[in-house]
Amino acid sequence: MRSNARGLTTPSDVPSARERLAVAALTLAAFGIALNIQVLGALAPFLKTELTLSKDQLGNLIAAGWIGGAAGALLLLPVADRLGRRMPLLVGLSVFAVASVGHLVAEDYGPLLVVRAVAGLSGGGVFTIASATVADLVPYARRGRAMGVFNLSVFLAVPIGMPLAVKLAGAGAWSSIFALQIVTSAFAVPVLWKIVPAGRGAAAGTGALDWGVFRLPHVVPALLSVIFYSGAFATATQFVGVWLDDSAIVAKDDQWLLWVVLGVVSAAGTFGLTRFADVIGKRRYVIVCSAVVAAGLAGLTAVSSEWVLIAIGVPVAACTASRSGAMLALISGLAPTERRGALMALRSVSLNAGMGIAVVVGGLLYDAAGYSSVLWYASAAVFVSMSLVIFSVKEGEA
Repeated sequence: MRSNARGLTTPSDVPSARERLAVAALTLAAFGIALNIQVLGALAPFLKTELTLSKDQLGNLIAAGWIGGAAGALLLLPVADRLGRRMPLLVGLSVFAVASVGHLVAEDYGPLLVVRAVAGLSGGGVFTIASATVADLVPYARRGRAMGVFNLSVFLAVPIGMPLAVKLAGAGAWSSIFALQIVTSAFAVPVLWKIVPAGRGAAAGTGALDWGVFRLPHVVPALLSVIFYSGAFATATQFVGVWLDDSAIVAKDDQWLLWVVLGVVSAAGTFGLTRFADVIGKRRYVIVCSAVVAAGLAGLTAVSSEWVLIAIGVPVAACTASRSGAMLALISGLAPTERRGALMALRSVSLNAGMGIAVVVGGLLYDAAGYSSVLWYASAAVFVSMSLVIFSVKEGEA
């Protein structure tokens, strides 16, 4: 038996050793890129002191990674659709490795801003090409599980990268964390050169972004769903530290442990739970997880103790993480291989757009009515995202 249009796993769909190795190498490459983005928040207090940076300069360093990532996706994915995945993937990863070396030697704001922008540009392109490559190499019936493994790169960057970055920075070696990015690239490049077929994903075209993907069925509501959900998640998380401080639900010295626990739960969720998206269908799994997250965010408005916070936070973290892989797999099935790069690029832009909106909306809500209003807004946004999938997105067949 094989998979059907609903994308359900069948007994004969067993990944080969080559496929497993390819997904592992792509995940390793993506981990270094996710680490590059995530750790700067933890390093900000140390950079402020050691490099005498202003608040605006710190904000620019963080923004350079996000803006560069979105730009990299838009610029490199169309090239990958034209030339095939392997060469743009390897070139982008090599540039990212060089930018990582730049982090080790940058001693002033100006050079550090340049290497952050270059790392963001190359890393954003590589991350999105890597996700498209996973979709190319893994049949839709097993793609939910594969995307769950790929998303480990994002969720492991928090419990591994954040504490390690703080530890190294506390020892006066804040830049050393970026050496880990060089190591991951060094391991991933030769494997990807060997595993990824040279012509995979290549199609006739100009190398410009294929805006025609907007006309494909279900694409627009799927991208809108990404915007609402990513905005909800970012809105809820950007002020949670301040809320925990103000409410005294978790002591400030113990908050790092909470992030490690939730990070590990998220990693376990994306690795262990996303496989069920292949069993019941990606669309149905996204809907179920969205309902759990929407209810959990609303429930957090009534939290008054650390244990209740953990009881709600654990399933929300696990569902958010596993939903991410299922949604990525669902979207990847909405376009054929030769147009998938453009679609994944637009998905990356939608993700960043949602987070950008969250920065503005979340700040206004928090200042006006406190963190509870932020959580209610986030819950409503997840509900809208879920409704778009229910009424306007169907299971793909690509």
